[in-house]
Amino acid sequence: MKRVSFDFDGCLGHRADVQEFCKELMQRDDVEVWIVTSRPEFPEQHFPSWDKLRDDYKWSNDDDLFPLAAELGIPRERIVFTWHEFKATWFKEHGQDFVFHLDDDTIELRELRGFVPNIMAVCCYGSGTWESKCLRALEKSNIDFI
Repeated sequence: MKRVSFDFDGCLGHRADVQEFCKELMQRDDVEVWIVTSRPEFPEQHFPSWDKLRDDYKWSNDDDLFPLAAELGIPRERIVFTWHEFKATWFKEHGQDFVFHLDDDTIELRELRGFVPNIMAVCCYGSGTWESKCLRALEKSNIDFI
């Protein structure tokens, strides 16, 4: 089984078109969908002055990430928190069966392309061809997508 992954912030968590594509992939039995995010798993433990942060930084995985993952059918064991470390570090160790990673962070994508070349690093912004790039990566892995 091949695996694909989505970043959460700026990508899967905020884009209806990415969520729809993810739903389509979740219907398949030959693709396993993961979320790989640079968020900490327990944000309140990561920031000692949690109550002093600006309001827009007071998020909780229970408020947005976990509910959307459950709605899409992505189990918690397929959610990876890198705690603000480069995702490429995690993928170097665990990314053998991953076909693509969709992300909005150009630095993360550059790191993936440089250090984990077996995974197609795809930007969900810009040229508007992210979906066709993901489909092409699946086709190269002998996964037909109709």
